[in-house]
Amino acid sequence: MMCFFLTALLLGVSLEFQSNAVSGAASGQVNVAAKDHWSFQAPTAPVIPNVKNRAWPRTDIDRFLLAKLEASDLQPLGRANKLTLIRRATYDLTGLPPTPGEIDAFLNDNSPQAFAAVVNRLLASPRYGERWGRHWLDVVRYADTAGETADFPVDEAWRYRNYVIDAFNRDTPFDQFIREQLAGDILARADESISPDRYAELITATGYLAISRRHGFDARKDHYLTIEDTIDTLGKSFLGLTIACARCHDHKYDPISARDYYGLYGIFASTRYSFPGSESSGQATDMVPLTNSMELLGRVEVWNKKKTELEKQIGEAKKQLAGASGDFKKLASQPGTPLDQGQIDAGSEQPFTADEVTVKRGDMLQLIIDPRDGDYGSDTTIIEWELSELGGEGRRWNVTGDVVDDFLVGNPHPDKLGNRYTWAFLDARKPSQLLKEPVTDNEGRKGNHVWRVNPLPSVFVNANETPLKAWTTLPPRTLFVHPASDGPVGIGWTSPIDGNVKIRGLVKDGHPGGNGVAWHLVQLTGDFLTALAKPGETMQTLQVSEKKLAALMENQVKIAHAYGAVEDRIINEKLHKRGDPKMAGDEVPRKNIDLLGGQKVTEGSGRLQLANWIANTANPLTSRVIVNRIWLHHFGRGLVLTPNNFGIQSQAPTHPGLLDWLAVTFVQSGWSIKGLHRLIMNSASYQTAVAAGPEQTLYGSFRPRRLSAEELRDTLLALGQALDCSTPAGHPFPEKRQFTQHTPFRANYENKHRSVFLMTQRIQRRPLMALFDGADSNASTGQRRLSNVPAQALYFMNNELMHAQAAALAKRLAKLSPNSAKRIQRAHLLALGRPVTEREVADAAKFITEYSAVADEAKAWATWCRVLLSSNEFLYVN
Repeated sequence: MMCFFLTALLLGVSLEFQSNAVSGAASGQVNVAAKDHWSFQAPTAPVIPNVKNRAWPRTDIDRFLLAKLEASDLQPLGRANKLTLIRRATYDLTGLPPTPGEIDAFLNDNSPQAFAAVVNRLLASPRYGERWGRHWLDVVRYADTAGETADFPVDEAWRYRNYVIDAFNRDTPFDQFIREQLAGDILARADESISPDRYAELITATGYLAISRRHGFDARKDHYLTIEDTIDTLGKSFLGLTIACARCHDHKYDPISARDYYGLYGIFASTRYSFPGSESSGQATDMVPLTNSMELLGRVEVWNKKKTELEKQIGEAKKQLAGASGDFKKLASQPGTPLDQGQIDAGSEQPFTADEVTVKRGDMLQLIIDPRDGDYGSDTTIIEWELSELGGEGRRWNVTGDVVDDFLVGNPHPDKLGNRYTWAFLDARKPSQLLKEPVTDNEGRKGNHVWRVNPLPSVFVNANETPLKAWTTLPPRTLFVHPASDGPVGIGWTSPIDGNVKIRGLVKDGHPGGNGVAWHLVQLTGDFLTALAKPGETMQTLQVSEKKLAALMENQVKIAHAYGAVEDRIINEKLHKRGDPKMAGDEVPRKNIDLLGGQKVTEGSGRLQLANWIANTANPLTSRVIVNRIWLHHFGRGLVLTPNNFGIQSQAPTHPGLLDWLAVTFVQSGWSIKGLHRLIMNSASYQTAVAAGPEQTLYGSFRPRRLSAEELRDTLLALGQALDCSTPAGHPFPEKRQFTQHTPFRANYENKHRSVFLMTQRIQRRPLMALFDGADSNASTGQRRLSNVPAQALYFMNNELMHAQAAALAKRLAKLSPNSAKRIQRAHLLALGRPVTEREVADAAKFITEYSAVADEAKAWATWCRVLLSSNEFLYVN
């Protein structure tokens, strides 16, 4: 009988130690005795231990582990069966289940190299990089947002994510991987024969630095905290050191001084990070071009210069427009003479008239539309308005006829008689003023042009000869108004004559379902023509510049950019007393930490030299830290149980000789991650059967592990044949960035790609990742914690994705065969990676039959599939 997932098997998880050192003065002196700590000594190739049981070991890894087992009077278990091995290996290397075809091929391969062939096949799969790239993204706290108060989205962060995946798939030597991430831009510019693709790749690699978390309302002002985050992640990811603990004082435990910290600080203060934007600073800047073509970069520079000039002209014109509108506001603020008024209900209309109104040249008649009783339920309102001169030349003005064809030519808008400032579209909230923002083809609707204050009030038209489908159907060649929630909108007619006019018009509800509007027609006296002339001319100047800018944007010289880092002005940082940048102490030269040699920077920012110091084969930490990470993700725990901390407060290695042997062998193999996988996975230790006896602690048997959040989601999509294995680019972030600490960016874009490609946010976690212990994108995650909470069981009962993919799996089985036993067999092979038992076939058939009696058969199969997918056997890998 299968055990359903109501409680999870608790696995031992080591929590990373976080030092709570107290604040104190930085002396620059460190504990000399601490330098004798095991991890600060260079690893040496130890003697391979002799063992009594010579039949079991396959590799030297096994001999190290077996020696300790035998010292405890324990023996390892035998080899796991082939079904267990292929499921274990496939999930470990790709994060997906083996297919029935892959299972059959392995079962039918009786050669001694059958499992090694499986490992090689999996390492060659693109899915490998997606799985193991995710492990590295945990360590470097990858996110698609900046993390400051408004959590601005970062359009180009995805490039670094994809770079990491590609690097794992290519088996980029780990020492090279270090250099590329810390100094890819320097390497790219130093290579005169570099290809365009390689140049872009190296620039992208510096996303390692750029994805550092941003802080506060003004992320530029708080950049010292971003540099702290960089140093913290650098220390943990490559060296297994908590270097950031030395920001305010010498490290309380490790031989790392505050001068060490600020020696590194100067290196990153001499580096220009791409800026993602923030609440105080708006849009992103300093993105790094992914090309070294001088001709193309020159064209971009010319284009950017033109864009900057036009934006400056537009800014100045808007300032002038605000000043030029002062006279109009004064005149418009005077009490008017009422001519007519009324109100309409939803779906109704009402005419307005004045048989004879005496006007002087410059007077303005205003039709004002109010949300009735302040109710915002009113909205789209159709306006018809015609004025006829009584006597004189008998001239006529019709607002629709005068403005619809060239609605955005200006505000004020000319009439058909050659008068430049006849019609005005008004924000009639006090003080009344002209609507200043023109919008062409609003929301992509051709012919729907708008004058507005974003978003309301607005005056707009459907300039088409046919109705236009929008939030309602807009009749053809019609003028509309829409008041704001807090006040009215208006249309003004400025008299170009001295004389008398007759007025006829109509106010009509244009969107059934609202609450109607109130309206009134008034006459204002004064020289509105002169008051409108200056803002009218300024508006035309503004529109010319805006059209030029729009044309320029359509012909933008586009090149791809990375969210990365480049060299900047070189500085040495002064020591921050107690970590406060306002309390500057002595200047500290840029340098390596003393523990690793203390070498001074002699070239540029020092990032390339720092990368070389970290990747040096003599460095006692780097190789140990990375082989421990690889071991951790194969066995569920590291040889050092604190993967991000190899300092004084770390856990001592359970098998120090094996750790050093792995580190030395790894470097000698050319820092190959895939080579290390082969070494580990082809050992007898990796291939042992599962048990929970005393031998498990010493790797004498294998420990089951729960699927990660990503593996769970990807497996469900794969079983439902919905998984999209293509490689996506970025995310559909909004173009306008008006996020604040009160209204920060929040989104949860859904897709069917692998989970590594989901948008990752810093101020909120995706529900699935939060529930099933996904990585914290705000800090380096060396090992994910493992929780066991009731909500996890409820996920399998109630989650929409679970229901949808269980139903999809049921449909997949139905297409396979009408035979229930064959369907049940295939379901077990797909979900659990093993054949079904006779008892399970009988139980499943009984369940489906009984369920079909009270529901349709398709629902019965979908429900049974959900039961199968709720089992511990599905959720755990042995």
